[in-house]
Amino acid sequence: MNELHALRVFCQVVEMKGFSQAAIKMGLSPASVTYSINQLEKQFQQPLFKRSTRRFSLTSAGERCYRSAQEILQQFDRLKNDMSGEFEQPRGPLRVEIASMLSSMHIAPALPAFLAQYPQLQLSVSVSDRLVNPTEDRADVFIRIGAGNIPDMVSRQLFLPRYLCCASPEYFARFGRPEHPEQLLEHQRLGFIRSGETAADDWQFIRDEQRYRLPPSPLLSFNHSHSLCEVAKNHLGLVYLLDCTLENYLQAGELELVLQDWAPAGAPVNILYPRLRDQSHKIRVFVDFISRLFAGKPVGQ
Repeated sequence: MNELHALRVFCQVVEMKGFSQAAIKMGLSPASVTYSINQLEKQFQQPLFKRSTRRFSLTSAGERCYRSAQEILQQFDRLKNDMSGEFEQPRGPLRVEIASMLSSMHIAPALPAFLAQYPQLQLSVSVSDRLVNPTEDRADVFIRIGAGNIPDMVSRQLFLPRYLCCASPEYFARFGRPEHPEQLLEHQRLGFIRSGETAADDWQFIRDEQRYRLPPSPLLSFNHSHSLCEVAKNHLGLVYLLDCTLENYLQAGELELVLQDWAPAGAPVNILYPRLRDQSHKIRVFVDFISRLFAGKPVGQ
């Protein structure tokens, strides 16, 4: 038995959540996948999967095997890449997940320069705000707002955003500019619904020891920050969002700030990747590139 091949098959079965799915992914026959798993179980003298038609799950031995197999395979891949010269030119697939509010405005415009520098990489980008699950997610790198302390993940803080309040110049011309958070009660406050939530976030304002918290108006809420900005620039009301989302709208003069001296810090923006891939050259060059992209933005408080 080719043990490395069998371990790769086993990991694919776990990650694809099924034997037939793993067979398709690897271009193997279902019988070949089943044979590799059976041979592993025979060698380890214990079952790796709980056999059930209703549910796909690992035994405790299977969970230990998966963790160790990942480490073994990644160490072998690092050795293979090192010996084949990847450290001179990183190559191969690189899967990245990016928080939606950071993708189109900040990261996507910079990717052509990154790929021009590393043309042998094959970059696959998914835009998502879901939580990172190291045992299930198959991306190599995640860029998230928050999610700083996740087991088995290396995390590097990119910058610390602030929450800002703004509306269109025409809206302020019609309804006036609030000069204190209490005056927002007289205005339309457009709500933002975070991923996984069902209701819009409250707005918070902090200055010295003073704190104000108020809900958005019931008129309109969105779970997509850029759509909310598009509504605001068309004069419907004020928005309360992170500065990294608002940057282009503010620079274009489509939105204008109020209550800047009340703006609180948001959750830090982090870049994360599995600890077992800490020495991967292609991950390292991407992490370094993104870190340089956000260099100069505030880090920490």
